[in-house]
Amino acid sequence: MKQKNIKLGNKGFSLIELIIVMAIMAILVGILAPQYLKYVEKARRSNDIQTAASIGRAAQIALAEQDLTPAGSYTQDNINAEDDEFAAEVHEVLGNISEPESTGFTTFTITVETSEVVPEVKVTVDGDIELFPTVDEDFKNAK
Repeated sequence: MKQKNIKLGNKGFSLIELIIVMAIMAILVGILAPQYLKYVEKARRSNDIQTAASIGRAAQIALAEQDLTPAGSYTQDNINAEDDEFAAEVHEVLGNISEPESTGFTTFTITVETSEVVPEVKVTVDGDIELFPTVDEDFKNAK
């Protein structure tokens, strides 16, 4: 017959021990959660910078291939493939891109300035923070 080993003195964890463990876990979560949220926002901003670069390059390629000199601003909301050839070329890129992922921003904007010999393409978020060809340092390093 098998004998069971029963420890008579073992009653489990005390309430104090469980409360101490929960307090330690709460402190760790309180320290790590803000860092995690900063990391997520930094990743979103990095993704927006990459998306803006893709949009800008697509616009530059469309300008070079079509030999066009459009001027003005284009966003996801107002670009229409029937307006002009440049819009038709860029519409494919903008049509597949959702709004910026960074918290608080709503729209990518392509601005084409033709005052120079070569048209200059700028991509901004919400019209004032430049992401292409150079990245606004405040956007890049925001905390």
